[in-house]
Amino acid sequence: MKMEDIGKKSPYYEFCPNKKCLTDVQRIGVMTTYVFLKVKADKNNEQGEYFLMWLSDKLFKMHQKGKRKGQNNRITLDEAYKNYLDEHIGNYKYWNTLDNVKGLKEANLRHMNEFYKLLNSICKTIVIYNPKSAENSKNFIINSTESFNQYMPLYQNVSKCDSYLHLLDNLKKTYEKFRTTINNGDSKLASSLQTLTTIDGKDSYFSTSFSTFDFSNSKCQSEYDDDILKKWKETQDRREQKNNEDNGDNNPQSPK
Repeated sequence: MKMEDIGKKSPYYEFCPNKKCLTDVQRIGVMTTYVFLKVKADKNNEQGEYFLMWLSDKLFKMHQKGKRKGQNNRITLDEAYKNYLDEHIGNYKYWNTLDNVKGLKEANLRHMNEFYKLLNSICKTIVIYNPKSAENSKNFIINSTESFNQYMPLYQNVSKCDSYLHLLDNLKKTYEKFRTTINNGDSKLASSLQTLTTIDGKDSYFSTSFSTFDFSNSKCQSEYDDDILKKWKETQDRREQKNNEDNGDNNPQSPK
């Protein structure tokens, strides 16, 4: 499905307000309705999560265009949907049917956009896999590396929030399932795939008590920090320097 297809007389018109799509926002509304129905987002929790990540990408771009300079990104997915898309949706109001992942609507839009970036890299890694194509193998490794590079700061930003960790674990499980499949058929190529680890090398799943999505806890409400890995490294360097200084004080050199 392409945006330009929606502008023509087509079956997609049934998703347009009054069966007419006159603006790009209305066409985006059609696209989101189509994808929602295609993946059955209201019937499958994992598909519902991934659909909302994908939708967040579209809403985040709208939010960035309308945001005043210096304005922060403290807006939830639900607020963004109601601000930018709700009135441009046709008769099929899918937003009210997502009870299976209802609490996820309260996630921060910026955070969800970052989750989409990881989802997108993982999907590209899976879709492009073709062991018979050297060019595809190269891009396959590039996308795997992009997944790793997106996973690390994302974990660091959400490590204290179990609802976000649940999303992160599900994405990692999708990636690891694919790695296992590749390893069974082509262990050499599989060895070139990145492992999704934290900055300190932990290769694990981290959600410990998830039951339903809840972002009301203060641990889930921090702003996304693009420099979080740099700050972590600086903190580690300072600790190492202090430890070295303390060890030097405790082990004075003997006088000659």
